[in-house]
Amino acid sequence: DAATLGPKKIVGNLEVDGSIINASGALTNDTVIDADLSITECIQLPAQSAKITGDRVTDGDASQGAQIDAGEGGWRLLFDDGSAADEAAVWQFELPEYWSAHGSLRIHYSMVSATTNEVEFEAAVDCKSDGDAVATVDFAAIAVDSETVPGTAGQRDEISITLTDDSCAAKDTIFIYVSTDADDLTADDATGDREVHDVTYCFNH
Repeated sequence: DAATLGPKKIVGNLEVDGSIINASGALTNDTVIDADLSITECIQLPAQSAKITGDRVTDGDASQGAQIDAGEGGWRLLFDDGSAADEAAVWQFELPEYWSAHGSLRIHYSMVSATTNEVEFEAAVDCKSDGDAVATVDFAAIAVDSETVPGTAGQRDEISITLTDDSCAAKDTIFIYVSTDADDLTADDATGDREVHDVTYCFNH
């Protein structure tokens, strides 16, 4: 159904006065329909808030957690050289009440020393609704993506992963797992540590 808006209204993070600004959805007039409200929103997952121990961290391919580096510069997660064991980190939060579907998981990283070859990250989600056993670890299928590393060590780059759903619903507690993939000597063959500076989870309203 369509609704006509007045001269100016605030709808979430949208300012409407005949058009929508600061949003990834599109609107060309003063009428809002369901398609216009299919808007993407993102939640930042800081490196320093990651969980790096416990059974959720080692449930997937990883055998150990990444390390949180609080030294010089900004916060970062250090994932060991791809030729070593897989390492992982996990974040958790409540999905917003207007959540409808997963978007992408954007991982912003740099390489300590590598300037050639590829880096690969894996990601998975585990959602818990009311009545579910929170302690039960049950991640959905792992999704992956890889990229050629920047030609200069220390430069920021992004890998975007399309997540596999876990029958998630609005207001669920979601656990998001991120790891390297030391088993893949083709797509994760860059040498040296990977520095993850932040992770961004995007979803649709």
